[in-house]
Amino acid sequence: MGNREPCLKRGVKVKLTRSYVARVKHLCGGAKLARLLGGMRPRGLKFTQAVGGQRLLSRAMAGGGKFFHAVGPARACVIVLLLAVTILSGCVDRIQKTEKLRDIPFEVLAKEDVPQEFSNIIEQKKDLPFRLTYTDAGFLYIAEGYGAQLKTGYSVSVTELYETEEAVYLHTNLLGPPKGERTEEITTFPYVVIKLEAIDKTVVFD
Repeated sequence: MGNREPCLKRGVKVKLTRSYVARVKHLCGGAKLARLLGGMRPRGLKFTQAVGGQRLLSRAMAGGGKFFHAVGPARACVIVLLLAVTILSGCVDRIQKTEKLRDIPFEVLAKEDVPQEFSNIIEQKKDLPFRLTYTDAGFLYIAEGYGAQLKTGYSVSVTELYETEEAVYLHTNLLGPPKGERTEEITTFPYVVIKLEAIDKTVVFD
């Protein structure tokens, strides 16, 4: 097997500790395989979040010599490669599902333009940080608030709103009083409400 190039894609980076690479190199007799697996890294005997919690390959490797000698070095290396490719394929699929498809046009609403029913809900929730959605007449309304602030001058900005294959992602920031602006010691409840065409997807507050 030392003369064969394992078909593990170099484009996907996962890392193993040096001891794992050395073990595979010793048992499989292939320096090329060890170099390819050199981009992988477990946390202890468990894969990090790049593998999404799947531990089959880690358990196989944890068996060390027992696993390899039980099935034979050649078969063991093939099994390890198949498990790695299967797990990494799942990672790529998850990445594709969270890839941005497009930025979504939206309108920031003044308080008086928010539908009355939704406005009432916001009033009930505004003392604490909140994240709400509301659909009406073909439009989707999204609101995010940051709870009580002990002085005036705060505002909320929308920095990003985009769509992926499975969801709508919203990112906002709480902005403090502009430099030099005179503020008062009055409790305020900064929040933002945006309006966009209805999309039948989950809203993720990023």
